Parts: sequence; structure tokens; C-alpha cells
Amino acid sequence: MTHLKRYPLTRLKIDQSFVRSAATNREDKAIVRAIAYLGKTFGLETTAEGVETPELHAMVCNKGCNEAQGYLYGKPMPAEAFGRQFITRGMVAAQRERAAI
Repeated sequence: MTHLKRYPLTRLKIDQSFVRSAATNREDKAIVRAIAYLGKTFGLETTAEGVETPELHAMVCNKGCNEAQGYLYGKPMPAEAFGRQFITRGMVAAQRERAAI
């Protein structure tokens, strides 16, 4: 907790061990809510790790998390595959938009 005041933090991450069981465990849900509240109070972004279902996504958003990570959004992949899937596709879409103007 001391680090929240000492270091120039911009983000708090909520560990997946709390997030994954927050839907069924009231103590973990309270931890998620408390960390999200701390983030908001300190002006920090809050990221929930381990979001794997739409229900968990809705819960962490409802508790005040700004961002979420987990298999719900995508599986781990090699950097080369990520580039082909997201960067190249985004560049092609941007070129199409410019051509349409």
C-alpha cells in the first residue's frame, strides 16, 4: 500500500486469482471492489486479469475496473501471429478508409 503513494503508478492490476472466483466468492468480490475503488480514488486505471466469461466481464466493469484481460478477449499467441492478425489488418483497414475519402 505504501507504493501507491511513493511510486509514480498509472495502473493497478487485480490478480486473476481474485477475479476468477469473484463471481462465486464474496471475499474475492470484495477484494476486486476494494482495489477498483482504490484505483479510482488514486486516479489510476484498474485492470482485471483472468476474465474468461461474459459474466466476469460484466462483474468487473460493474465493480469499476477500467480494463480487463483474459481468454474472453484472446488467447496467447506468438508475436508474428499477433502482427498478422491485428497490426496488418489494422493497416489495411486504415488504407481502405483513406482511399474512401
